[in-house]
Amino acid sequence: MGTTCEPCEKVKWKAEAGVTSCSLCSSTLEDSITKDFGSTSAKDCKCPKGTYDDGKGKCEVVQDGMDDTAFGMCLENVTVDPGYWRVNSDSTDVRKCLVSEACTGGNSTNYCREGHTGPYCDLCVDGWTKDPLMLCKSCENSIVDVIPWWMLVAAVLGSLIYISKKKSRNPEEHRKKLLKKYRSSCFTSAIAITYLVLPTVTTKIFGLFPCDELDDGSEMLMKDYTISCQDGSRDFWEAYGWLMVGVFPIGVISMYSFLLWSKRARLKTPVEQRLEDEKITPLLFLWEPYKPEFWYWEVIETGRRLMMTGVLSTIKPGSFSQLVAGQMMNTLYLTLLCLARPYNDNRDNSIAVLSTLQIIIVFVAAMLMHASKLFTEDNYDAEAFYQKDNMSTSSNGMVIKNLKGPKKKKKKKEKKNDEEEGRGVVVEMTDVGVDIGLGSRTNSVFKAENPMTRKGGEQISGGFRQEGGESEQWEATEDEDGNQYWYDESSGRTTWSDKSQS
Repeated sequence: MGTTCEPCEKVKWKAEAGVTSCSLCSSTLEDSITKDFGSTSAKDCKCPKGTYDDGKGKCEVVQDGMDDTAFGMCLENVTVDPGYWRVNSDSTDVRKCLVSEACTGGNSTNYCREGHTGPYCDLCVDGWTKDPLMLCKSCENSIVDVIPWWMLVAAVLGSLIYISKKKSRNPEEHRKKLLKKYRSSCFTSAIAITYLVLPTVTTKIFGLFPCDELDDGSEMLMKDYTISCQDGSRDFWEAYGWLMVGVFPIGVISMYSFLLWSKRARLKTPVEQRLEDEKITPLLFLWEPYKPEFWYWEVIETGRRLMMTGVLSTIKPGSFSQLVAGQMMNTLYLTLLCLARPYNDNRDNSIAVLSTLQIIIVFVAAMLMHASKLFTEDNYDAEAFYQKDNMSTSSNGMVIKNLKGPKKKKKKKEKKNDEEEGRGVVVEMTDVGVDIGLGSRTNSVFKAENPMTRKGGEQISGGFRQEGGESEQWEATEDEDGNQYWYDESSGRTTWSDKSQS
């Protein structure tokens, strides 16, 4: 550091006092710094806040879910935020938990709440089971919680049976009357049940296919992290899943289409007339809300429901592709609704349009949030942009981003002296204030030879020559952190050395 013995900056270190040059931390660990001035060992070079040592000689910017306030983190002891999880201490893939409360975070190998284990802390240890909030609870406590519910259900059923028997002195005769009364509606009930369970069953069936690949090489079924997709029986269950797709989702829609198509002539009659037609009464819930010319609309509606609940679940959850697919489905359906207006009641048309529009707005909001996340992950946020893209290094390795002078002078202070040395002029830039992005400033001295001037100070085109100079007038001042240094008004030079006796 020039000819004086001064402490090294926060990006450098030197092992012995009196050594005039400091070694850069970046030569040992890229992008690392020291916590304090005057470091005497390369071991003092640590990764700054917002980064961690990746174990390969470089400080990497922390990901979402990693603590960005700790200094000197390495990959093994990275602190994971609550609500996030990673496979092990060597993993750089930090993921958001399916149930935030299940993940406690920390810097240990266990990031799960008591009773939780496995990927994303989504599984329960032996002797524990999930409650309605999807949090694992001890089975002893769970049994106590469930008993009152069973007692309530049993009491309700007992009351209904008692009332039914009280109404009829002959239970058998009463049972026959009930069967006769509801026999005509059995078919309608069966169709209604398929309609009600269709979305849930479809989601379960499509859940047999997507697997989640973890960075330890394992692949687990997304719908059940106890099942490995690398198991030998995986091919069998995939084949079974596709068979069930044909039997239930496709089969149910085909059945609805056939039933409506076979009655299309009756369904196209005026609204009042078809309501009195007993031949199509069992299918009432499939056509009653719609205009006669749109007797088939329930098939379209059912297909939309299956696409949104089943097919969409096969795309990686939370991915941009999933959001785009969902947006396209709803936009297409909204267009069809606006063009057709298939419902008898205009209020139903308005409600259908508004509800679909609401879903579209939700998807747009999710896409914007996802895009914002991608923007941040690409290091375009202020912190990452500063650390990754905006820091530059001079030929001798000194960081020269955001050069600042003392408060008193807004300009950069530098001294340009002609000194005959070989065939060039030596330019000395003394004590330039450097902002290293950690809330403090340090200073350095470095020299560079100007090859544009020949020996003796003769100027070459593009070079310069400075002759003489005004008398030095040193004045004590302080930098932004309150550190005292000396400033020469005439030349603009600065130094840490005490110039009160000069």
